[in-house]
Amino acid sequence: MNRKPALLLIFILFMPFISGCAGLVVGGIAMSASVAHDRRTAGSYIEDQNIELKALDRINNKEVRRESSSISITSYNQIILITGQVESAEVKENTAQLVKSIAKVKRVVNELEISPAATTSESTSDTYITAKVKVKLINLGVPGFDTTLIKIKTERGVVYLMGIVTQREVDAIIERVRTVSGVKKVVKVFEIL
Repeated sequence: MNRKPALLLIFILFMPFISGCAGLVVGGIAMSASVAHDRRTAGSYIEDQNIELKALDRINNKEVRRESSSISITSYNQIILITGQVESAEVKENTAQLVKSIAKVKRVVNELEISPAATTSESTSDTYITAKVKVKLINLGVPGFDTTLIKIKTERGVVYLMGIVTQREVDAIIERVRTVSGVKKVVKVFEIL
C-alpha cells in the first residue's frame, strides 16, 4: 500500500489545527523577542498591558468617556500617560483619579485637553507623524538604542515619548524628534537610567 496519499490526507485534515497553532507560536515568539529586548522586566511588560486594559474598562464602565471625548491610555513601566480630548475639567480630573486608583500605577501624566475630539484628519496626521518619528530614530547613533525601546504617542502634533533611557539617548532622541515636520511640541515621559 502506498503511504504517501494516506499521509497527505492526514496532513490536509489536520492543517487547520496546525495553522492555528503556528499563529500562536509565531505570536509567542514575537512577544518573547519584544520582551527580551525591552528594558522592562517581563512582569512589568505584562503589567503595563493589564493596566491599559483596566484603565479603559474603568473609564468606560464609570461612563467618564462621552461621545464627544477621545481618551487614550499608554502605560510604560507603570507610568501612565493619558492623552486625548474631553469636554470638561471635571471629566479630565475624574479620568486621572480612576487611573490613579489602579493597583501598581506609579505615576499618572494627565495630558488630556479640554476640547472637541480630534477629527479623522488630525488622527491620520498624528499617525503619520508617529511613523516619521520612528523612522527618524532609526540609526540614532547611540550604542544599544533602537526604536523598540520607547513608546511614541502623538496627539494633534504633540509627540509624547515614553521609555527607560539614558541621558545620552534622551538628548539624541529630542534632537531628532524636534526636527520632524508636523511636530508642534515634544513631551518627555522618560525614566532615566
